[in-house]
Amino acid sequence: MAGSDPATVVDQFADAYNSGADDKLLSLCSEDILVVHHNRDITVNGKDAFGALLATFKEAFPDKHFENRRGRYVDGDKVIVEHTWTGTRSEEHT
Repeated sequence: MAGSDPATVVDQFADAYNSGADDKLLSLCSEDILVVHHNRDITVNGKDAFGALLATFKEAFPDKHFENRRGRYVDGDKVIVEHTWTGTRSEEHT
């Protein structure tokens, strides 16, 4: 996604996540993406590892999504989004 507006990429990322379009979401990521999930003490490095993490979350929380966007702050190529993640744990993962 070189050359894309960072705020647009962030919006596309959230839209793809919310709709379950993991292929679209991963197309927005670089091969060497580093994802740190502080609440779960998880760190994954690389697009394939991130895709596996997304699949795990989708199985455990089928209705997972971001909602209640309260802010989006842009400073050059840096974007911070304040919103809420929510999802209902599947019966298989209780």
